[in-house]
Amino acid sequence: MSIVILTDSLEFSKQLERTLKKILRSHLETNTDFLVPASFQDFSTICQNNIIDSVLIDRSIAQKNQSALNQILAGISLRPAFVLLTPDSDSAENLFPLIPHYVVRTDHLITDLDRVLQHIFTASSYFQKVITFQIRDNDKDLRTVVIKLHRLRYLSCESHRITFHADREYSHVNSMKYYEDYLRPYGFIRTHSKYLVNSHYISTITAEFVILTDQTKIPLSRDRAKDVKLSFSHLTGLC
Repeated sequence: MSIVILTDSLEFSKQLERTLKKILRSHLETNTDFLVPASFQDFSTICQNNIIDSVLIDRSIAQKNQSALNQILAGISLRPAFVLLTPDSDSAENLFPLIPHYVVRTDHLITDLDRVLQHIFTASSYFQKVITFQIRDNDKDLRTVVIKLHRLRYLSCESHRITFHADREYSHVNSMKYYEDYLRPYGFIRTHSKYLVNSHYISTITAEFVILTDQTKIPLSRDRAKDVKLSFSHLTGLC
């Protein structure tokens, strides 16, 4: 694994690196390189010249360099994306609306690193996962459709026909319960009897809708609202 740590304080970054190494040695058998840029320019160079598994960014530096960070992160293939570390969820939610990421809310980063690291590995699994099924073209030829999970915004259902809303839309016959069980470990939340939503694309939850980052409004059932908000809180925060 290759993890870039981007904070305002080089000293803090080094402390973060040492703590992460201890956690990795005690919990996992894996070789991990920690890249700690001394400046924002160094960060840009690292991202251009290395294969990056994850980026840890604290809120303050993200706010100061939002436009440049969006450009850099959108231009590289992260595995899994990046983790934005922040104690201030309100200021963090809209920093990177178009780039899949995890917002890890914590007031004390060092003591919460074990859980932060778990977010990284959960994300890694999520970004490697695909969903596969067969459809018929023009009701004749069978062909296999493969959708990367992180490109799948939500699923909708009508008369047992499931529609997958990704870069394109695909439909086939199955039960929503099947996909709810299959996709739950990867952050998908059932908001309505007819909708299953990828929580990584959720921007806002209102009394009646779940609003995605592209402003799509997904119905939110009254009897599911409490569980949806709780699930979303667990998925985007450290609980």
